[in-house]
Amino acid sequence: MPVLDGNGEVECLLFSLNDVTDREKAMAQLRLVETAFQHTRDAVLITDA
Repeated sequence: MPVLDGNGEVECLLFSLNDVTDREKAMAQLRLVETAFQHTRDAVLITDA
């Protein structure tokens, strides 16, 4: 987002960054579980080892 000075000139730019590393890791785990459930006809037991 540009910040303008009194003359309407761009003085600086403001921006925001979000670290999505944890979200991406969680989504990868969900995709793995989804694939396991989609490709099995057997019972699936998932434990926290």
